[in-house]
Amino acid sequence: MNSMEDNISDVCDNTLHASITNGIASEDTASLHYLNSLQKDSDEFRFIEKIGSGAFGTVWKAHDLLLDRKVAIKVVPNSELDDIEAALHEAKAVAGLQHPNIVRIFRVKPSSDLVLLINELIEGGNLLDLIRVSKPSFNQSAEICRSVALALDHAHSQGIVHRDVKPSNILIDQNNTPYLADFGIAKFMNTAVTIRQPDEFIGSIGYMAPEQSRNKTVDARSDIYSLGVVLYELLVGSPPFSGTPQEIILGHQFQPPDSLQTRNQTIPVDIETICLKAIEKRPGDRYQSAKLFAEDLERYLNQQPIIAKPPSVLRQFRYRIGVIARRPAVTISIFAVMTSLIAAMFVFPYEVHKTDYRNVKIRTGPDECYVFVHPVDSHGNPDPHRSSEISTSKSPTTLNLVPGHYRVIAKKNGYPTAEVNRYVPKAEENQPLSAAKTLFWSLSNHQPNGIEWMQIPLFDYFPTTKMVYFPGNNQIPAFFLSPQVCSVIEFRLTRNQLPRYFRDLEYNEHSPFWCNHMVATYNAEQLGFRMPTIHEIRYATEYLTSVKRSRGLNSPQESLLNSLLDQDREWTSTIRNFDPKNKSDVIGFYGDGRTVIEFDAKENLSPLTSRVAFRAARTAGVQ
Repeated sequence: MNSMEDNISDVCDNTLHASITNGIASEDTASLHYLNSLQKDSDEFRFIEKIGSGAFGTVWKAHDLLLDRKVAIKVVPNSELDDIEAALHEAKAVAGLQHPNIVRIFRVKPSSDLVLLINELIEGGNLLDLIRVSKPSFNQSAEICRSVALALDHAHSQGIVHRDVKPSNILIDQNNTPYLADFGIAKFMNTAVTIRQPDEFIGSIGYMAPEQSRNKTVDARSDIYSLGVVLYELLVGSPPFSGTPQEIILGHQFQPPDSLQTRNQTIPVDIETICLKAIEKRPGDRYQSAKLFAEDLERYLNQQPIIAKPPSVLRQFRYRIGVIARRPAVTISIFAVMTSLIAAMFVFPYEVHKTDYRNVKIRTGPDECYVFVHPVDSHGNPDPHRSSEISTSKSPTTLNLVPGHYRVIAKKNGYPTAEVNRYVPKAEENQPLSAAKTLFWSLSNHQPNGIEWMQIPLFDYFPTTKMVYFPGNNQIPAFFLSPQVCSVIEFRLTRNQLPRYFRDLEYNEHSPFWCNHMVATYNAEQLGFRMPTIHEIRYATEYLTSVKRSRGLNSPQESLLNSLLDQDREWTSTIRNFDPKNKSDVIGFYGDGRTVIEFDAKENLSPLTSRVAFRAARTAGVQ
C-alpha cells in the first residue's frame, strides 16, 4: 500500500501542476497521431523528436520549413476543458515580453484536437539537469540567477508574475545562458486574469513563497522568493526544505532555513547574505524588486560591497529559537513570565493581567520538536483578534499562554508533522471534567497556576486514506480532508483490541469506527490527524458541489462529496457553548443528499446506539 505521505504528495502534485505523469501516454499517442498526419499534409513543420514536457503538454523539436529554422513546439491536447485556455494564457503572457533571457513565443496554431505553441528553441537542457550533472560554481550560480532576475524584472514591469520559478523552468543553452520559460500559470498583476480559479492552489511547493502557499495575494516579491530558493539549491545542491508536501509547506512558512555555510563552509558570506535576504518569510524583508536582487548579485560578481545586510541580532535570535511570526511584535515564548507581560503591554489589542496567564507545560513524543502554538476560536478557525499570541518553542517547554483554544503543530525532521487541538483553562477552572471537554489538560503539581497538556504524539505511520486538498479562504486556511471516515482497520493501527461495545455491533474491518466525541478526538491524534471543524465540512461540501457543476470531480473528490452528503452521522472538532462547569454541546453533522445538517450532542453520546464516526483532517498551511 502507498503511504499517506505518498497519497498526499499525489494530491499536491496534481493540484500544484508539479507533475504531469498522469496521462502522458495518452498525450504522446494523441500527439504522435496528429503530428504524423501534420507532416503528411502540411509544409510548415517537420517534427524531429520529443525534448520534454511542460505543465500543459509535451515539447517537440521541429524544423520550421517556411523560415528554415529550428523551433520548439509545445503540443497541448484539448482533452481537458482548461487545456486550450492554458495554452492561450501562456501565449498571451509571453507575447508582450521581449527580453534576451525569456524564451520567445512566435505564434499559436490551434486545431480541433491540439494547440501548437511555436517557441524559440533553446539547444541544451534545463537548470535542474545542470545541477544534477555538474554543480555550477558560486560565480556561475550568481550569474545564472542575476540573468533570471533581470528577466523577471522585465516580466514584472509588464505586470506579469511568473508564479512557478524553479530549475526545470529555467532553460540553459550550450553557452550556459539561462532562459526563463513556461508562463503557463502566470498572473497578470493589474487584472484578475489567471490560468486557474482565484482560490486554487498552484505552483511548485519546493519553491513557493509563504504567501503563495497560503493563497494570499502574490506579487513580484513572490517570484523573488522562488528565485532565492533556486539560488539556495545551486549553492548547496538541494532546496532549503524537504520531506512530505505538508512539511515543506510548513518549512517555507515557519522554519528558518539552514545557514548555507553550515552545509558548505566555503560559500562566501556575501552570496549567502544575498540568498537569505531573497528568501525572507515576510515579503517586506526581501528585495523589493527583481532588479535590486540582480544588482546585488552583480556587486558580488564584481567584488563590490553588497547592499543586503545579514539579519539583525534580534532576527537571528528569533530564527534560532524557531519563532517565525507575521508581525514584528511577537511574544518570544521561552522568556520568563515577566518578559511576556512586558511584550504583551505593547502587542495585545486588549489589557492582559498576570493572573490571566497559565503556565502550560508541553511535551512531545519524541522530544526536541519545534512546537507552533496558534490561537483559534471555539470553532477551530484562526482567531484574528489573537494573532499576536502565536508562540513557538522547542519541546519539552513551558509557555505562558492566555486562556482559550489553540491549534498546536509539532514538527521534527524524519517524522510526519503532528497537529492537535488544545485548550488553556481560566484560573477558576481548577479541575477538568473530562478529556473531550477540556481538550486534554491536567493540573500541574510542579508550578503555580500551571497546567500540563497531554503529550503530543508523532508517528512514523499514517492511515492509507487518500486525502483531498481544499484551498480555503480568508477565514479557513487550506486543508486536507479524508474521503472516508476512519475505519476499524485504521483504528487497529493505534490499538490491538476494539472497545467492548463493538461486540454488539455488526461490522467488518472496513466498517466505520463508531465512538463518542472524546474517543474520536483522542484517536484522531493517535492516527496523526485532527477532526475537521464544522466550518471546514460546510466549506468542503460547497466547494466540491461548485466544482462538480463547473468541471466535474476526480475520483477522490467524488467519493468525499458522496460521503459528506450521505445520512451517516459524523463528529467535528467544533464545540458550541463551551462551559467547563456544564456539559457542552459538541457538533456533528449528517447529509441529506444536497447539503450537510448540523446536530448538537453531549460528548458522552453512546456509540452503541448513535453510531457516530469521524474522519481525518490536516491543515495544509497554518495561518
